[in-house]
Amino acid sequence: MTPGPGGPKVRGPRRLCLSASKSKNRLKEVRFNRGIKQLNLALKTGINPAIISKIENNWFQPTKKQAEKLSQVLRVPPEWLFPELGDQTETKTSE
Repeated sequence: MTPGPGGPKVRGPRRLCLSASKSKNRLKEVRFNRGIKQLNLALKTGINPAIISKIENNWFQPTKKQAEKLSQVLRVPPEWLFPELGDQTETKTSE
């Protein structure tokens, strides 16, 4: 991409694609597609930015409450955002 007369071209946020993802959770993908920075997401959810980073990098599994806050701000179902949480719920109900 070559810079135009007013400087380099800047693309806006990408559209959210609700396709299956290879990653364990889709938080980073959705946040990126919505054009939201980790710090802004942390401020909107009340979740520490370090925890959001750890969730995105699959070092930490969110609690149900954290998953609900994140999904509410990002406007996606928590089961879609964190498929592994749905698996845990199904396992608990089938026992």
